[in-house]
Amino acid sequence: MKKFTVALAFMLLGIVTINWFVGETSTAMAAMEPSDVEEEEQDNLKCTGKHRRFVLDSAIEWGLTGEIFNTVIPCLEGGYSQEIVINSPGGSPTTAHGIYEALRLVDTENRLTTTVYGSAHSAAMYVFLAGANRNISCSSTMQIHPVTLRVITSSNDRTELDSFPERWEKTEARSVSILARRTNLTEADVRELKLGHRLLSAEDALEHGIATEVIGCV
Repeated sequence: MKKFTVALAFMLLGIVTINWFVGETSTAMAAMEPSDVEEEEQDNLKCTGKHRRFVLDSAIEWGLTGEIFNTVIPCLEGGYSQEIVINSPGGSPTTAHGIYEALRLVDTENRLTTTVYGSAHSAAMYVFLAGANRNISCSSTMQIHPVTLRVITSSNDRTELDSFPERWEKTEARSVSILARRTNLTEADVRELKLGHRLLSAEDALEHGIATEVIGCV
């Protein structure tokens, strides 16, 4: 009788142990599900809702490249329409050229709209030109001028200074090429406008084909 009682106790303990492990396993799997769903929703949010508009309201510096590659470009690659809203004084022309090239490369279905509210001066114009649809608000302005590059050198190393003329010429040629390709202007027209350091109105931008539509004239 004693042996029977001990055996029964072990059987009951085994059942409790098995149930306890099963309960833990079920609980652990249930805890993983919300995390997976949340991660999936976060991925989807990169390309939907409020994330369909990227606001560029500062100078164009090196960090902007990463922001564009982490937001706008993945969405365009995924087939989502995107808008870049611009109000910028300009900045690095080489950064702007790189962003322009990357956006044009992935926007194979012309899903990108760029819109200026305020200004798209200097280098900001090249980001604007990446849009398939390019809107400018009625009171906005654009400024066009020869590119400005920064020279960093020291008394012990003149490499940067010596190579500056060639680097400037290549960067300027790239900016002229982009403007001529995306507008109604010839390269000669672009160079003439640049030399005049022209401040363009919304109507000027539309006339030259820099913008495709003027908006907000109420």
